Amino acid sequence: MKKLISALLSLGCLLACAAAIMPAQNASVTNGNSIVLSAYAAEEAADDDINTSPGINAASYRYQFADASYYTTTIAPVSIKEKVSDKLTIDYTQWPLDESNKVKTDVPVYSYYKITVTHKEGKKTVTDLTEYRVGLAKGVNTELDAAPSQTVEVPEYVKNYMSSKFADQTVDAGKVTVIGAGAYKGAYLKTIDLTGISVIGKGAFESCSYITEITLPQTVNYIGDSAFASSGLKTLTVNCDMPMIPNSFCESTKLTKITFAHPEYIRQIGKAAFKNTPVNATILRNGPARMFPAMRNCMCSTAPTKAARRSSPSRCLIT
Repeated sequence: MKKLISALLSLGCLLACAAAIMPAQNASVTNGNSIVLSAYAAEEAADDDINTSPGINAASYRYQFADASYYTTTIAPVSIKEKVSDKLTIDYTQWPLDESNKVKTDVPVYSYYKITVTHKEGKKTVTDLTEYRVGLAKGVNTELDAAPSQTVEVPEYVKNYMSSKFADQTVDAGKVTVIGAGAYKGAYLKTIDLTGISVIGKGAFESCSYITEITLPQTVNYIGDSAFASSGLKTLTVNCDMPMIPNSFCESTKLTKITFAHPEYIRQIGKAAFKNTPVNATILRNGPARMFPAMRNCMCSTAPTKAARRSSPSRCLIT
């Protein structure tokens, strides 16, 4: 009897969801005061195979390793220390430094970052890319308008260190192309120009209450989890490839409009990506089964069972 009741509830959920989304076809449509986001996934995929191969649109990606459901990207600041004497070691992991060799606090702070891309082949981890880029480690909290991708002054010791050890793997030496994890967290930013930025770290703009609109340019190759969580974000334009929407991407924001340049590339939506936002009706049409676990706030009382979503995985409505 319990199995019968569960099956009926699941069937009711699927029918209600399908009926609710019928009006949406090719674009976002307005539903009252909210925006209905239409995300057209490129392919069907079983729970156990979406992470074992790139998507069917992989050849069209601007950035070869764009698919974060298959490739893993790690970002880590490079530790650079100069031993001046037995009693003095200068830490250049972040710069600029003051006269006491301490990191300044009233200016933008920079680091060299190691970017590593890997993927799994069975139990083996294969390294696909290793490169080093200059990045913003910490922005100025009181800055209202920012354009971080600019050429900055790199300390001479850091230049020599990088050129002697990683010359063949250093990209855009001296130009900021990375925004580090939490770089602008809690800042008073109102506008941000991300032109020229390639990598955005975890929580980079988290809790930026005053920023309302952001455009991710084509140059962005990777975005970490919670990039805009708990910010004032209302409008987001995604011009870069994004086969996987990061976990908690825009969680707890004021997001009412999001536009993807390539919605057909979307393979997977991370957990809580749009949780607690006014975008309360994210529609997935012909979406891979792997997307369904992310639907924590399904308008139906019960999420579809694995068997149900594999037999009819085409539609469900998130609130």
